[in-house]
This record gives sequence, C-alpha cells and structure tokens, in this order.
Amino acid sequence: MQDNRASSAPMTGTKRDGPLLAARGLGKQYRIARGHAGILDAINNISIDLYEGRVLAVVGESGSGKSTLAKLLAGREVPTAGHLELEGSVVTLQHRHAYQEYKRVVQMIFQDPFASLNPVHTVAYHLERPVKLHQAKRGEELSDEVQDLLTQVKLTPAEQYLKKYPHELSGGQRQRVSIARALAAKPKVLLADEPVSMLDVSIRLEILALLDDARTRLALAVLYITHDIASARYLADEIVVMYAGKVVEQGTAEEVTQSPAHPYTQLLISSSPDPDLIGSHSDHRFKVPPARTADIRVSPGCPFVGRCPLANAQCRTSDPPSVELSHGHRATCWHLLGTGDKEIRESSSRSGKEVGTIGTESA
Repeated sequence: MQDNRASSAPMTGTKRDGPLLAARGLGKQYRIARGHAGILDAINNISIDLYEGRVLAVVGESGSGKSTLAKLLAGREVPTAGHLELEGSVVTLQHRHAYQEYKRVVQMIFQDPFASLNPVHTVAYHLERPVKLHQAKRGEELSDEVQDLLTQVKLTPAEQYLKKYPHELSGGQRQRVSIARALAAKPKVLLADEPVSMLDVSIRLEILALLDDARTRLALAVLYITHDIASARYLADEIVVMYAGKVVEQGTAEEVTQSPAHPYTQLLISSSPDPDLIGSHSDHRFKVPPARTADIRVSPGCPFVGRCPLANAQCRTSDPPSVELSHGHRATCWHLLGTGDKEIRESSSRSGKEVGTIGTESA
C-alpha cells in the first residue's frame, strides 16, 4: 500500500491544543484462576492520545490487548487502573446519563459486520434509531438525515438500501451501514476495531478510504485497531505497537514503518506482504518462533523475550526501558542501550526496502 499522506505531521493536535480523548495509565486485569498467578494483565499502563482530525493506529497480533483497549476507551469495560480524559476532563461513567452522553461523543465500529447489525431490522431502522436518540430529529428531517448518512458511506441511491435487511447486503455494504450508524450520533471520536479484517481484500481499501474521508471531512479523532501494519501505514498518522498488553513502540507512521526499532515491530513489518514495506529483500526477514502462552505477560522482564533472537539474561530479568529514538518515536528494548544496540540500530536505519531485516545473533 502507498502512503496516502504527503508527509507525516508531528504528534500534536491540529485544531485543539490537547487531545479529544486520552488514556492515562490504563490497566485491565482478568482473573482466570485462583491466586495471584491466576491474574491476567490484558493491558498494562497504556497511555495514548487521540487528536481531532488524526488517526492513531494500534497494531499487534491477536492477544496483544488491542480490543481490550478499544473496549476501555468505548466505556464497555471498567479499567483496573488509570483513567480516561475527554476534552481534558476525567471521564466518570457510573451514571446512565453520563454513559449515554459519552457514547454520543465516542462511537465504535466493530470487527464483524455480520454480527453488528440486527438481522430482524432494516437498514432504515438501524440508522433512524441513533438519529432519533442523539439528534432528536423526526419526520422529514429524520428521513433526510438517514439518506444523507447512506450517501456519506457511498450507498447510493439511498432509497435502494433503506428497506433492505442485513442478510440482503454484502459484507462491505454491512460495514458501510455500521459506519453510517456510528456517524449518526455526530461523534467526535471513532473507535474502529479491525473494521476490514473480515472483508474481501478487494473492498478493504474502499472502507479505509471511507474512514479517511470521514475523519478529514468531520474532523474526527480516529483509533484504528489492526494486525496489519501495512494498512496502518496507509491510514494512520501515528502508530502504537502492542505486545502482550504493553506498548513496545510508538511514533509517526513513517518512522515506525520505515525505521522500526523494536524486534517485534520488525517482525510485523517483515511478515507483511506489502512490497512497499518489505521490498526485494524478503528472504532476509526476521525469523522468530510463533507465540506461545508461556512466552507472554512474563514479569519481570521483556514480554517478547520468549521469541526474540536477541534476548539475553537482562531481558529475562528486568523490564526494558522506554528509549526515545527521535521526537515522538519511542521503543522499549534493552538492545537500544549498550550491548546489542548495533543490530537493531543498523536495521532500523535502513530504507523501506529493507525495513524488516534484523541481526539474528543473540547479544
């Protein structure tokens, strides 16, 4: 995929001094068995900012904590630690009215377009309900708004879709209806949890372009969750890479994809089929074993230690530091400091054609 931006803007707000939605030290634990060993840290000390008119992509494999983060940001889960800030104010969702108002401002698009729509209701019903609830429109105003929403998501002529049921639509059309339903609330923040992963490859780019158009036209702050770092580079301004519930690298989309510093980021990029990211040197990709339950959420130590070919005793016993590589570009890895940094720095400084390459010897 080609990058659709002329250049990467700095990691600051565009029309606001601060973020629209921010997470501060978010943590979420689940009890999976009795005792301390039975507690799973789904996410651990996550802080991110979502700015007006910008897209932040959260990238990682299944089980990295991406969807848990989205649920916390959407108010669907209560954090074990940390808090949310909406337009600078701490979010409290104990009361129903507060939660309803928060849902109006922060809308979510789900991964499965087949499950996110009620099969017994028409497209018109799915869109009329949020327009009535959040915009209080009735009669002709309601009808005009619903048709405008369908036009915004490129379902035209709108009259052709109003009386259809979900089973009469394709996967891409269902996801467009889901996006229209989210936009019906006139939100400021859009949380998209892998919105194209279950769609045909041929229409994924269309849905991404639709989200890009909405964020630009409506000045939305967008969180884009994906396991595909190539699509993140296409859509996002900034990228956060998560592994085992922790942030391992973050920076502008250009920096993270063209100069990846963390071994896990390099793994994601080298695994991508996109030729713009991995180029002609794919036979030198970063080779690691697949994830195993025993390898993740290790404490203390780096969560990636069980799969990293550079892992040493320090990686296994001490939490890695967060190292600032350039303004706004950070990664958490012991090998960015002292012994072993040569392999990663040489790899991360290569051009996009060799972005996935990394040394294979242990430090």
